[in-house]
Amino acid sequence: MPIEIERAFHVAFTTINAHFERYFRQLFGGGSAKLTILREEANADANEDTNIPDIPPTDRKLSMLNAQCSIVSGIDIQATPPGKRIKHIAMLSGGERALVAIALLCAIIPSSQSPFVVLDEVDAALDE
Repeated sequence: MPIEIERAFHVAFTTINAHFERYFRQLFGGGSAKLTILREEANADANEDTNIPDIPPTDRKLSMLNAQCSIVSGIDIQATPPGKRIKHIAMLSGGERALVAIALLCAIIPSSQSPFVVLDEVDAALDE
């Protein structure tokens, strides 16, 4: 089951990343943007005591699986508007961050199975 979840995550992540770059270019009139997965190596020493009787067998399997692979610890957003050298979203202005957030929302929408989406006040951060 965890392998199926990981595969579905990576398929969705790849799709969202492609849509994100496309919507970013449309909103900014160029530039580049991408999502990257931040990984953290699982600590095998912390999961060494998997033979403790209080841990259910399914949790022991998950604990051993986590000890063998890396864990997704977050997602990093890298955005570079046209004509700028900015790489990280924290270096963007408030309006630029709002447009990046809109691009990310628009990228998530085609990959989800939602029958409808309401984006009320999505441009509120752009108001003076």
